[in-house]
Amino acid sequence: MSSPEVRKLYGIGSSSTVWNWIQEFGPQRSKEKVSELSKKDPKLLMEQIKALEAQLKLEKIRNEGLNFMIDLAEKEQKVSIRKKGSTKQSGK
Repeated sequence: MSSPEVRKLYGIGSSSTVWNWIQEFGPQRSKEKVSELSKKDPKLLMEQIKALEAQLKLEKIRNEGLNFMIDLAEKEQKVSIRKKGSTKQSGK
């Protein structure tokens, strides 16, 4: 998938954001992280996974709550709060 396709699909305004993500989380970086993880204690890794799963669960609940609040505010106030994907950022 190309950078413009990713930007359009996820509503990302800047192409540099996509490139930064690729540098941070791309295939080469993933291989480095995997080799680092293989040196760690399996019990410690399992504890970290469980902690991260719990954190993810809480963040999903938080996200649902925030989305509900935004939906409710938009409905009651008749105002659009969410940023539209096609909205262009102003040049400062």
